[in-house]
Amino acid sequence: MVVVYRCLWLTTAFSLWLCVLSADNSSSENEGAKCKTIFTFGYGYRQFFHMSPSSLHPVNGDLLFMKFSVKARSDAHILLSPSPSPEESEPVYEIVLGAGRNTFSDIRRRRRAATKTSAYTKDIISGTEQRGFWVRMNHEGMISVGHEGEDLPFMQWQDPDPLLILYFSFCTWSGVAGKWIYDCSSDNDSGAIEVQPVLTALDKLRQALLTNYDVYSRPVSNASQQIQIYTQIQANHIQLDAKKSVMTVGCIFTLEWYDEKMIWSPDNFDGLNVLNLVHHEIWLPELVNFNAVGKAVSPLGPAAMRVTSDGKVRWSTRSHLQTRCQLDLTQWPWDTQTCSIELGFWSQTDNLQLILFENGTKLELQKTSSEWEVLRLNAETVAVRRSWLSDLSSDDGTDDTIPTALTFTFVLKRASFGYIYVLVIPILGQTV
Repeated sequence: MVVVYRCLWLTTAFSLWLCVLSADNSSSENEGAKCKTIFTFGYGYRQFFHMSPSSLHPVNGDLLFMKFSVKARSDAHILLSPSPSPEESEPVYEIVLGAGRNTFSDIRRRRRAATKTSAYTKDIISGTEQRGFWVRMNHEGMISVGHEGEDLPFMQWQDPDPLLILYFSFCTWSGVAGKWIYDCSSDNDSGAIEVQPVLTALDKLRQALLTNYDVYSRPVSNASQQIQIYTQIQANHIQLDAKKSVMTVGCIFTLEWYDEKMIWSPDNFDGLNVLNLVHHEIWLPELVNFNAVGKAVSPLGPAAMRVTSDGKVRWSTRSHLQTRCQLDLTQWPWDTQTCSIELGFWSQTDNLQLILFENGTKLELQKTSSEWEVLRLNAETVAVRRSWLSDLSSDDGTDDTIPTALTFTFVLKRASFGYIYVLVIPILGQTV
């Protein structure tokens, strides 16, 4: 199968990374046909396509007929419009499949408004498989939506004042990714025509860097080259639950590394020297907390990244970590406890190195009612031994490498004044 990608970053009120590919379809149903695929994330119609001749003049005499398939866990949106990039208030047809957590579907006369009909369609679309549908509109304004392979629609509505539809677009909803396959045209049909937007210097830069970027491949030219990842932790809230032996740390992690695939010349892009990205758009280290409560989890949540033209990537993200802590209560309530956070890599431990920034530990604790005072915060690299870390060895079992972790150690002292006031002073009073 021959695949050609065309990708575009569209910067509007809702930023969207849009990829369109053309591919030979090898299925028996569309033998000899050519299909297009589009990937969408979030709500917002960013790329419009002109209806193909076969869609606007179908052989059955309808005014419009189009087929497509979609893979999304919910909220697949199809927009049919008389013009490209219509305003929010302009009349359009918006068809929503799997709205309300994939329980019902709608036909609307405006975007996100003017619902004309709804149908109960529980689990109509899927986040794991592609499912096909068709949309038909006749000369009387009857809009019908049905499943691929079925003649009868599951939802329809007649518009007394039908619109002349010339363009279509796809999107999903906030936090929902969608894969759309559409426009499976035959050799004698030119297919839908992409409406080309005007590209800014930022659009061109994103297109140049990200079109063929592989997020699963380490960004180095030499496969044996090690990537050094510098890190810093800024702790702003610490809580120790003595009953559960669990330390909770609210902090900001900062990581920096060089990505050889993200180097560009600012002179070629109107002097742009900095690019801001969403966290899933380029390669990321698989950093995990080895001694987390429960299974090892990544301390890194969704956050924007900053990339400079020399390939330096900087990623700062807020984290809320819970780790096990063995307590020694022999000196209670004047006890001091030592707890740690062990950070390392889930895979490729030989090719990645975690290094602490100079002055890479900061304590900027908020004033809270916590009964614990942080005396100091230290960091060092240590070997870690966990039974489940055997998964990190090589397939033939010959790799005896013991993974290392960058360990942040917190020394905590109990604020014992309350205990003295409640326990010690009354006892002393009884002995007088």
